Amino acid sequence: TCGGAFETSVLSFDHAGYQAALQPWECSYCKNVNPAECTDCLRCGRWICRNCRNDNPAAIKECMRCRGMRGM
Repeated sequence: TCGGAFETSVLSFDHAGYQAALQPWECSYCKNVNPAECTDCLRCGRWICRNCRNDNPAAIKECMRCRGMRGM
């Protein structure tokens, strides 16, 4: 093995999902357009959860939606 960490969720993407994953994304807070490979906004630091695509504040390091789904 190469020791790389890979997102297995991409294995279930259809063509549209694959194309969407390669597109730049706009931060819903500051409207900065960020490269697709970035999960943190380069301007304000908000970040997109890799599991559920929820937008989270920079100060919080655990996705609020995923945490809520786990019942925490």
